[in-house]
Order: sequence, then structure tokens, then C-alpha cells
Amino acid sequence: MKYRVLLFLFATLFVMNLFAKNYYVSATGNNTKDGLTPANAWQTISKVNSSFASMAAGDSILFKRGDVFFGSLIIGKSGTSALPITIDAYGTGAKPVISGFISVSPTSWVSVGNGIYQALVPGAKASLNMVTINDVPQALGRYPNITAPNGGYLNYETFSGYTSITDNEMDASTNWVGAEIVVRKNLWVLDRCLITAHSGGTFTFTNAERSTNAGTAGFGYFIQNDPRTLDQFGEWYFNKTTKYLQVYFGTAAPSSYTIKASGVDTLLYIGSKNYINVKNIAFDGSNADAILGSSSSYVNIVNCDFTNSGSHAIDIGAVSNLVIDNCTTNRMLSNGFFIWNSKTSIVTIKNCSVKNVGYIPGMGYSDARAYKGIYAYVLSNLTMEGNRVDTIGCVAMEFQGSNVLVKNNVVNYFDFIKDDGGGIYSYASGTDANPGPTFTNRVVSNNIVMNGIGAPYGRNNSTLYASGIYLDGRTMNVSILNNTVFNNGKNGIHLNNPNNIIIRGNTSYNNLNAMSVMRWSTIGVLGPLTISNNIF
Repeated sequence: MKYRVLLFLFATLFVMNLFAKNYYVSATGNNTKDGLTPANAWQTISKVNSSFASMAAGDSILFKRGDVFFGSLIIGKSGTSALPITIDAYGTGAKPVISGFISVSPTSWVSVGNGIYQALVPGAKASLNMVTINDVPQALGRYPNITAPNGGYLNYETFSGYTSITDNEMDASTNWVGAEIVVRKNLWVLDRCLITAHSGGTFTFTNAERSTNAGTAGFGYFIQNDPRTLDQFGEWYFNKTTKYLQVYFGTAAPSSYTIKASGVDTLLYIGSKNYINVKNIAFDGSNADAILGSSSSYVNIVNCDFTNSGSHAIDIGAVSNLVIDNCTTNRMLSNGFFIWNSKTSIVTIKNCSVKNVGYIPGMGYSDARAYKGIYAYVLSNLTMEGNRVDTIGCVAMEFQGSNVLVKNNVVNYFDFIKDDGGGIYSYASGTDANPGPTFTNRVVSNNIVMNGIGAPYGRNNSTLYASGIYLDGRTMNVSILNNTVFNNGKNGIHLNNPNNIIIRGNTSYNNLNAMSVMRWSTIGVLGPLTISNNIF
């Protein structure tokens, strides 16, 4: 009987697979065709989006290698455990590219004086945050320039909550209402805000991400996103009303460069669909997130490349059974992989290359969670293994949750835009009365963490706080085993009120402190701390 059931299941799956369809998409295709063969391929992403209603579990959408497709692919159908919906490539050559970029015509630039040129870009997003010159993201114009003293930060003497600062030395002859102000609120927060009032040296502002971080007297700020700040090559400003993009070229000719602006916020929207496989696709030029998903399960993102995102490569909330495998990211302005919901379980991030994330001050979003390479807050079962994380503005890899394994990763050059972060980091906020969630069984082993820099500008002291491995704020139940940490600005390993922590078999060298432990007498009962067999 058992064998008959198995045979029936196999036969059913075989029949279902017979009816699963491949839909082909080519830049030279035709949307009037059926899309069922390469010869009858569709042409556009919009055709795919409008055709999901007629698709079924097990179907695949295949994009032709070597081609570029503009737009936002919106998954309109869930798969099943046996028959997932698959987004993949066909043919030979480079991975197909889903792009949000609009190319600005070399002949459309007109000089408006003082080395500034402008061009009409009607398709650019009103919230434009991604402009490239020769495929390199450019910073918004800022005052003072990043090359000015103190890294281009002015200092404020006082603040009022999280919505106002006062700089007693500010020249009030220029009114900056409508521009953005980027305020270093503390070591680890760099808030990007809209100036709503400016009187004398006092700025009042709002924040789109609703950051409630108060300021710190003597810390720094700068102004950006205003045409009056354009005075260095590549600096730009976009007028969302007129749709004119202004760029400072100085004495150079705009026609000598390839300039692109993003016209798409999200390149692939998974939403709440389940059993989705995304393979062998390149994503380029999203104004916000390349891939966005929430409240779904069984999502596999494999062998994909992400470049030039205005916010994240992958932004996933409340998605259980998520795999990100063998993917690359380069030039993300806020975060690389952002897994952000404590209800999420079973997340694997492995064999990925995450580079150049949150590396332009003021271009990431606000709050403490930005400028991070991999941020993963899950309920249970998180694996981050075999990744290479390099050149990250703040924390390179952050984990939260139970049953966590962070293993065999290589982290290099981090914590240089914001400070008080780590190459591998975890944080557990809580008080004696409200200790927060209890996480158990977390292991950080056999990682190499090097070159945590520290961010000395825009603050009231020059002490650097970058640590290789950093367990912050009562982090609990973690074993740090057999890691190598070196060349970090403050600590090789740093523990802030550790709670049941084992530190064993690690090598820490050429850090200011091989290891640092803080345990405050005002904190309630904490678990044991074991330190053994390390080389310091």
C-alpha cells in the first residue's frame, strides 16, 4: 500500500510538471506572441506582469541572457512546494539584467553656469536617490564638501529632541529650507532629514523614516540636496517638480560620460507570494530596493547579482524559509541584505559577496539599522556562512535570533561612516524590568574580521570605537569560537554587559585592545562569562 501511494504521488508530480510552462522574454521579442518558445518570446516586463493571472504553479519566466529589461517585475502567483514559480535565464552569455535605469542623452545637457549642467529626465523618480556617472553612483551635492575640514561636517552646540539643532556659528545669510540636513545624532546614527524651518543657526526638520534619536551636543551635520551645493565633479541635484537633473561637471563635457538616473523603485516585488525561486538574474539601478518581499515563505534567491541600488539589494520582512545563496552585491547606498522581522524563521545567507554598502554619507536612510552589509533579525534558525563582506559604512554583519550560526565569513574594512559598530555584531536592548526576548544557541566561529576603521568626523571626540566582533547591550547565549580578528580601531572582541558568553580559541592581534569587557553594576543578574585558550 505504501508503495502504491508513493507511485501515485510521483505520477501526479510527473503529470503536473508536464503541464508546467516556460515563458520566454527577449529584448527583441513580441508581446503579441504566446511567449512559450524562444522564437515566440515576449518583449517586456509589463507583459509578464499582466500575464500572471493565466499562469499556474510550476511555471517559469525565463529572460534571455545578454539582454536588458527595464521595469518592475511584480510576482502575481504563488507556487507550491513541488511546483515553485521560477524566475531564471535562458540562452548563453551574461546574466539578463532587470534595470531601473534611464540613460540621459549626451546631447540633452545644457549649461546653466558655474560648471553646472542640467538635463530633463521626465522618467526619474521624484525621490531620486541613484545617479551614476560611468556606472559609479554619485553623491548629492553637499555643503561643506567632504574634502573640507572635519570631513565636511559643521558642528552644532545644542539640540531640541530629534527635530532641531542649533549651530551658533552658522552664517544665516543663506536660508536652507527645502534642502536636506544630515545630522550625526550619536556615534551610530546619521539621520537624513528635510529642513522645514531655518532661523539664524537653528534648523528644524522632519525625518521620513521617523527616527526618534535625539542629538548630541558638539556633534556634526551637513546640508545636501540643494542646487547651491553643487561645486565638485559628479555632485547632483534633482528638481522633482520640473524633472531637471543638475550635475556639476566643471570644465568637463557631459557628453564625455554615460549618465543614468533611476526610474524604478523596486525591480522585483515578491510581496506575500510563496514558493518563489529567483536564479541567474542581474539587478541594476533600483531607486530603492532591488528585491522587496514580506509575509511570504519559501523564497530562494540564488546566483543573482545586484548593483547600484539606492537603498537595499534585498529587503525582506517576515519571510520564513529564505535562502540567499551565491549572490553578489556592489554599490548599495543603505544596506546589502536586510532581513528585518522577528517573526521570520529559517534564513540562510551563504557564499555571497557583499561590497561597497552604505559608503556615501547622507545617501543611506536614517536610523541605527542603516549602512550595514547584512542585517538579519529572525526568530529562529539563522545561518550566515562563507560570505565575503567588504567596505561597509557601519556594521558588516548583524544577527539576532535563536539557533544562529555565523561561520567561515571574511569581513574587511567597515565602520568608517558611522561608529561604535562591529564586523560581526549583535545587540539586545532591554532593562531589568523588560529584558526583551530570550535568544539561545548562537555560535560565531571560524570567521576572519579585519580593518574596522572608526568614524572620527562630525563628533565631539576623536576616540574610535570599531570592534571586530561586538556583542552589545546584554547580548546573551553566544559562543565566540576560533575566530581571527585584527587591525581594528578599538577592540578585537568587545562585550557590553555580556550574558552567558563563551570566548574560546580566538586570535586577536594588532587591535587597540585585544578584548574589552564592560559590566555595569547597575545591571541586574547576568549569566557567566568564560574566556579561555585565546591568543591575544
